[in-house]
Amino acid sequence: MSEKIRNIIGDAEIQFFKDADPESIQEILNESTTDMAEYCRKRDDALVKIKFLANAALKRERDAKLLQLASQYREAIEKNINKPLQFLRSLLGQKAPAAFNNSLEKLSQEEIIELIKDQNLVNLLDQFDQDGTHNESKI
Repeated sequence: MSEKIRNIIGDAEIQFFKDADPESIQEILNESTTDMAEYCRKRDDALVKIKFLANAALKRERDAKLLQLASQYREAIEKNINKPLQFLRSLLGQKAPAAFNNSLEKLSQEEIIELIKDQNLVNLLDQFDQDGTHNESKI
């Protein structure tokens, strides 16, 4: 059987189960499954795996956004753009660990990530796009 036909059949099965009522699904499951306990164990294992992979994907996406934002802040420091620098200074004042030395120019990308990681990344990216990239001014 060709891959295209298998995909069509698989899509039809998925659509059937989406549209079917729960009693029909349970009846089909009882008829086709010999060991319900084993089925439930495999189902639960699959759900744990799916949740783990989804969480890993979210963390990977968040890390990528953090890296992007840290790069943008690094550029803002180098170009001396007002709004992003004010925001970083306020974060630096709040956290102010000795490693940061209160000097924005010396912050590495990792230190910038450490400063901004607890913030809402989507809002920070939007704020940076609105304030930081278009309003270059010296401090």
